[in-house]
Amino acid sequence: QSVLEALDLRFGPIPDGLRDSIEAIADPEKLRALHRAAIVSDSLDSFAASL
Repeated sequence: QSVLEALDLRFGPIPDGLRDSIEAIADPEKLRALHRAAIVSDSLDSFAASL
């Protein structure tokens, strides 16, 4: 959830496909890495490349 919140705050509404991909991830380490990526990425496209 924190990944989605960070993305929403930085970039606005998150496309459904990207949201679904993130919600399907259960690995805590991967989610932690994605949270960091959400904070430092320049764009949603840049973030999506880290998936």
